[in-house]
Amino acid sequence: MKFNLKEALATPKGRLIVSLCALAACWLLILLWMAGDFILAVPSDARLASLENELRRQRNTYEKAAAEAEAAEAVKDRYRELIRHAWQNDRDGMVETALRQKILETARGIELKLNSLGAVRTSRINNELYYAEIDVMTSGTLDEIANFIAAIQGVEPQLAWRRMDIRPDNRAVRTSNNIVNLAELTEPEASRVNFNGALRVIGYDGPPLKTAAAKTQKPGERP
Repeated sequence: MKFNLKEALATPKGRLIVSLCALAACWLLILLWMAGDFILAVPSDARLASLENELRRQRNTYEKAAAEAEAAEAVKDRYRELIRHAWQNDRDGMVETALRQKILETARGIELKLNSLGAVRTSRINNELYYAEIDVMTSGTLDEIANFIAAIQGVEPQLAWRRMDIRPDNRAVRTSNNIVNLAELTEPEASRVNFNGALRVIGYDGPPLKTAAAKTQKPGERP
């Protein structure tokens, strides 16, 4: 039996059948389209494994970058701390003269006479930091030398001993044969020593600290 679309559309029953068929065809097309999207939306096991590997790699990269950033910030903090404790001419005086004066005053404070106090020498560490060194020579009892070393530790900015040498004082009482006569040595003479050392301090002559801090300040961070 041959289906005639014109004859079917001529009657209400035929039009209803045609409409239902058209509606069913539309629903079928919609279902097929949605099924295709659903299949594409659900990844395969291989795709899931690839995504997990990529996520793991990205996480490792982030953790490594975060650790490196934290380490770099720690280095910056230590550098800022070093700058704060370094010799600064505008705060502590010109290092070539003020350093000598601090050492002389420290020795006078414990009533120790210095035999020699050299000139201040400087050498660069980088564009902002430098070493300032000075040679010190004196003599006295071990207690006097120990008191001097302890007093130097209280000087600000903090000084460090780069070199120290303590030896017995050879200016002892000698016989005519140039032999030391221990019996003629008094107790203070026997306990006297010669001290020779080199003091060092780190100096900072870079930008003012406020400018240096502003360079390392993060965007949006309050000073």
